[in-house]
Amino acid sequence: VDAPRIDLINIKEAAREAMVKALNNLHVKPTCVLVDAEDITFGKTKIIPIIKGDAKSTSIAAASILAKVYRDKILDDLDKVYPHYGFAKNKGYGTNVHLNALKHYGPIKSVHRFSCKPVKAVIKNS
Repeated sequence: VDAPRIDLINIKEAAREAMVKALNNLHVKPTCVLVDAEDITFGKTKIIPIIKGDAKSTSIAAASILAKVYRDKILDDLDKVYPHYGFAKNKGYGTNVHLNALKHYGPIKSVHRFSCKPVKAVIKNS
């Protein structure tokens, strides 16, 4: 789910939407899905939300690792296009380099979440 969609529906709903999208893209439809603390619906599939699921389920922990590796690749690719933001080093977190770049260059519409506090602050102070 991209940044503009997250801004539109919020991060929690975007996470749920992403989970359903992922399930829709599976070639084999599951009969049961373990989810890290989220309540989603996917047809007649049994969904089991587990609080702190990444600590209690190796499947959820593995999915979390895969998601972070994928996110890091996206940020590495973004860093090649927008090197002054420091995406490769901050991996999605607001380091001083990234926050200063936001102030200097402004947020990127297709990349940054305008609903995020640091981005909102930059826009407000511009």
